[in-house]
Amino acid sequence: METRGRQLAAQQVTVDSKHVPPGLDPDLMYSDRYVQRAYHNRPTSLGRVSFWILAVPMALGLGGLLIWLVFLKRWSI
Repeated sequence: METRGRQLAAQQVTVDSKHVPPGLDPDLMYSDRYVQRAYHNRPTSLGRVSFWILAVPMALGLGGLLIWLVFLKRWSI
């Protein structure tokens, strides 16, 4: 198998990621480890930073606006 891989690499054959070997169910063609890594929802450092820089201040601001509109603003009808 390794020799065949080197031959294909030497021929610069492109890899078809959607290829399914004949007679093999498509969902059985990947290892459990590969599937877990592909579908695992890992938090990223960018996600944490954007949460604290964008989401938290926006939620606090909208909460403050709601409190101001309900309790402090004098509506003239």
